[in-house]
Amino acid sequence: FFALELARALQRRGGRVEPGTELPLPPALEALVHERIGALGSDARAVALVVAALAEPTVALVEAAAEHRGARGMTEALEAGVLELDGERLRFTHPLFASSVLARTPPAERRAVHARLAALVPDAEARARHLALAVVRPDPIVADELETAARRARARGAPAGAAELAEQALRLTPPDDERAARRRSVDAAEHLFAAGDVARAI
Repeated sequence: FFALELARALQRRGGRVEPGTELPLPPALEALVHERIGALGSDARAVALVVAALAEPTVALVEAAAEHRGARGMTEALEAGVLELDGERLRFTHPLFASSVLARTPPAERRAVHARLAALVPDAEARARHLALAVVRPDPIVADELETAARRARARGAPAGAAELAEQALRLTPPDDERAARRRSVDAAEHLFAAGDVARAI
């Protein structure tokens, strides 16, 4: 991957280097990846952010979340080789692209995307996760949704997912709601224990 990105970076700089001169390339893979994402247009970056924020990024869901930028941005990201299609599902051609997109996006913009996705995803657990990532302060309504989603995850045999949701519910519980905080602390500990994370459960 590094070698391919070096070659692409050289092509973007004209593809030729005079004898005896150094390659005009960034020394680190991270810089190359950021450069590649930075070369995308705003529509393609908007689409890439939606794909990075989703666990199951389908074409229809990405287009709905990216709104008027969806079709054009998707085409550009696909042509740039940052995204690829697998049936109706979109994915990054390398996980580092997803990391770069998230790292380059201001927190407020990431939260806004998660808020939009919470209204669009069909799955209740995914909705709860997006709601959790869309807020920064304690929120009793979001905490309730996360608690319910954690129980649902545990019931379907996913204790690790239940633990993650339960810990998010605890994080977003208002500090003056001591009863809910105690209940969610115990719930999180039980889910963690069931997932095999004994130290964290304690």
